[in-house]
Amino acid sequence: MSIYDEARGAYHRNAFDEVRKLLEPLASQGDLEAQTALGTYLTLTGDQTSYTEGVRWLRTAADIGYGHAAHNLATALSTGGPDSPPDRTEFLKYMEIAHRSGFEASVSSDPLWWKPGN
Repeated sequence: MSIYDEARGAYHRNAFDEVRKLLEPLASQGDLEAQTALGTYLTLTGDQTSYTEGVRWLRTAADIGYGHAAHNLATALSTGGPDSPPDRTEFLKYMEIAHRSGFEASVSSDPLWWKPGN
């Protein structure tokens, strides 16, 4: 079982401290997949502090062009967090990064679905 499988299981058990314990060491070392996974799980906890931390991890990977993180960050920003309203401007910025990286085409039959005017 991979560390990501373990983190997924911990997330489904609402064991968020375990998710952090598993993924934060790799994320802190610059592992983009770990930053993306940790950030994604934290934005989904329903807790504002965790949401903010999750956005920070996703932004770390997305800002260097990692498409998976950009897509997940855009998704989080489109709905907002417990005390964070949706941010359409940032949503569009990160969807553009996801698109430019090629990630959006890997998860959508219409990779430009989010573009205004499409």
